[in-house]
Amino acid sequence: MSTELDIDARNVRKVFGGSVVALDKVDLTVERGSFFSLLGPSGCGKSTLLRLLSGLDEPTEGEILIRGTSVKDTPGHKRATNLVFQRLALFPQMTIAENVAFGPKVHRRGRDEIRRTVDEKLELVGLSELAKRYPHEISGGQQQRVAIARALANEPAVLLLDEPLSSLDQKLRVQMQRALKRIQKDSATTFVYVTHDQHEAFTMSDAIAVMNNGVVEQVGSPREVYNRPASRFVASFVGDTNVIEQSDLPPASRAGEGAIAVKAEVVQIGTTLANELENRFAGTVTDVSFGGSKVSYRVGIESGATIAVESSAVSAFHADVGENVEIGWPSDAVVELSR
Repeated sequence: MSTELDIDARNVRKVFGGSVVALDKVDLTVERGSFFSLLGPSGCGKSTLLRLLSGLDEPTEGEILIRGTSVKDTPGHKRATNLVFQRLALFPQMTIAENVAFGPKVHRRGRDEIRRTVDEKLELVGLSELAKRYPHEISGGQQQRVAIARALANEPAVLLLDEPLSSLDQKLRVQMQRALKRIQKDSATTFVYVTHDQHEAFTMSDAIAVMNNGVVEQVGSPREVYNRPASRFVASFVGDTNVIEQSDLPPASRAGEGAIAVKAEVVQIGTTLANELENRFAGTVTDVSFGGSKVSYRVGIESGATIAVESSAVSAFHADVGENVEIGWPSDAVVELSR
């Protein structure tokens, strides 16, 4: 049985001012009912793609289908999408319930239907008891949930979220990540979520598209993207990953041509490592950084390459800058990069 798609972007290109290529031949599909993240650095094109999906802008080339129907020349307010920005734009003069009711009222739904919708969406986001309060009377995280409830009240096929948690402090962001994932599952609505924060993407997503310079570098599950990066960019952007030219390694440690990726957390470090460990190298510690639960090392090896190592902070081993150490990694931890 074929998978149902809520979004199918085909060869989408967006050029601004005749020469600035924001998106270049993007092909992307999003399965119905999934939490899909667009992950990448600032300026990579992820927010531009979201604007094209929402109808706030149109592609220069290519086609976008939502639930199998092309939305070419379909204005945003007639598309089966709704958009939540970082800046929430809640109506300050309206109560929480009135904010959520705004969309259904604009669409001229009946009074009883609007009341049911408001009750349902506020219960979904866990804010039923705050229905009569005003936006300034609730917390930032609660305001985020109101904005999501208001967007879902219009019953979109796809909810588009453009870095909605970026203004929150770290603890509240973590709480909202859990809440968003629950809301997405409970509502059975497709979420397309833009973020530059890989932890957010890995925590919440069913699938991730990693973008760079207007191009989709890789699409896959969080585990696939993290453990099997498809390119040098993905390897260097996701996690603390060593991208090593094989010419910098002795012949016995080379898997082929080009570069390899080795996660910092799989690299072992010690005064002397076990002989059976493949890919062992003598080196000198050039940097040490304590990060609470882990210690990060940078180790220079004879070839001139610097290798990142992550070690548990409770490990019995510790080295200071300038100390000689051995590092190594098993061959099955190596990912060959084709590009």
